[in-house]
Amino acid sequence: MAKLTDPLTMAVDLPARYAGGTYAAHVVAAAVMSALKTPQAIPVIFDRMLGLLKVMHDANPSWGPLYVVHPGDVARDFVIGPRRPRPGG
Repeated sequence: MAKLTDPLTMAVDLPARYAGGTYAAHVVAAAVMSALKTPQAIPVIFDRMLGLLKVMHDANPSWGPLYVVHPGDVARDFVIGPRRPRPGG
């Protein structure tokens, strides 16, 4: 969390390296800690926190065009071949 406070308080580009391996809770906690240290910079810290969360969101493949509400419900359906019409039906 300590390495996240610098990008939140400094006017540097938001690093894309935090897109993976860092949770959104870490970013929010770092923003709170930064805001407690420098209360006059709260609007800047909040904007940068949202920007970093956006970078993380965009890099997360589960929020892509094939978004699945409940990933645990996904199952493969194996089809052996085309269905044959039933006799008499």
